Amino acid sequence: MKAENERSAKVLESDPRFPKLQAEALKVAESPDRLPDPEFRNGTIYNTWQDEVHVRGILRRTTLSDYLKPHPAWKTVLDYDALAKKDHEKWVQSGIVGLYPGDKSVWRSGESSRLGFDLKRSRSTKPAASSAMSSMMHEREARQTELIPR
Repeated sequence: MKAENERSAKVLESDPRFPKLQAEALKVAESPDRLPDPEFRNGTIYNTWQDEVHVRGILRRTTLSDYLKPHPAWKTVLDYDALAKKDHEKWVQSGIVGLYPGDKSVWRSGESSRLGFDLKRSRSTKPAASSAMSSMMHEREARQTELIPR
């Protein structure tokens, strides 16, 4: 996949229109006015947000009723930039995965490690997933590795 990405990047970046199109796309993608991509979990709205302050991103949440307001009040659950600085690890979100019971964990992965995060208690957890779940997560992360800038 890496070789294909490099080959595609070479073609795209050699196009004289690329710098302008890239700048326009980044302006839209990084706009503070863009719509959050919500994930509804057990009556709470979660969203991963990146901006100029949160380069790696934050996981945040709000209530459904607040989300429906023009300017929802978001509460930061997990700050990947602060966590990376504290742990000296390049953390990125690999997705929210509901672990039974209670659909409560988000997996986060770094360069060389993986941890869980309890959404209800807002604290790190050691993954208690079965080996099948761990294998599934590892395969999923391997597929995403090329797509996530670190």
